[in-house]
Amino acid sequence: MLHYPHLLCPVCSGHLTPTAKNAFCPRGHSFDRARQGYLNLQLAPTKTQYTKTLYQARQHLFRNGVFDPLLSSLDSLIPRRDGNAKSPTILDAGCGDGSLLAALTREHNLAPIGLGIDICKDAVKIASQAYPHLTWCVADLANPPVADSTQDIIINILAPANYAAFRRLLTPGGILVKVMPGSDHFKEIRLSLQTPAKDSASSQEYIDFPESSETFYQPHFRPAEPPPTIAHAQPHFTFLDAYRLTYDVSAAHNIEHFIQMTPLAWHTLPEKKEAAVNGNLQKIRLDYYIVILTSQ
Repeated sequence: MLHYPHLLCPVCSGHLTPTAKNAFCPRGHSFDRARQGYLNLQLAPTKTQYTKTLYQARQHLFRNGVFDPLLSSLDSLIPRRDGNAKSPTILDAGCGDGSLLAALTREHNLAPIGLGIDICKDAVKIASQAYPHLTWCVADLANPPVADSTQDIIINILAPANYAAFRRLLTPGGILVKVMPGSDHFKEIRLSLQTPAKDSASSQEYIDFPESSETFYQPHFRPAEPPPTIAHAQPHFTFLDAYRLTYDVSAAHNIEHFIQMTPLAWHTLPEKKEAAVNGNLQKIRLDYYIVILTSQ
């Protein structure tokens, strides 16, 4: 386990000294390390509908290669260390089960320093069990307990963003990668949970995909102006780039895990979820809008 050097005390903002058993600040505030290795720096419990089952399903899909195109896209944004230059620090704000951060740091053989934070204890527990070589914390995304100007890269994937806080954390010239769902994200899941599986006429319109390719990509596009959805980031960041990543994955052996991991199913009747799992979906579309901002 690496002792991450940039954590702050959530009570007084003093620097935390991590040990194998806990982390403490100069004023004596101490936070025990959980048996799985993570630190809980969330001062007040936060209610969330995200569950252990959801994150286990996401981890399963990641290991099945479902998120490989997204991983490759994010990996291309991380600079390679040259010579004796220091490894970049990477913060995953809203890390979930930790699979993406772990894969990004693994792809860089020079071991960037990685920190994952999430408000969901179940998610952080799964991440710390699966990837004990990185630092994982239950913490407030709106006010991350991390020292100013210490993060070279922040990734924020399908999670809430506090742009002022992220700007505080980034080094000069650091980058924030914000990933949002596109309009076609989980399109087939959305429709299958809304449309009875027995209605073949309705179902047909969303199960037909080109048979020639398992995966397809939308071309990158670079708007002249930042997209309206991140206009509130402009006081804190300079817009660098934006592009859309869209691809299909096979529904076979994945559909149940997709339904388990999506909030779309939270308020769906069990029989409708069962019908979707046992239906005739062939492929599922993933659609991401990726925006890159800099602290320059």
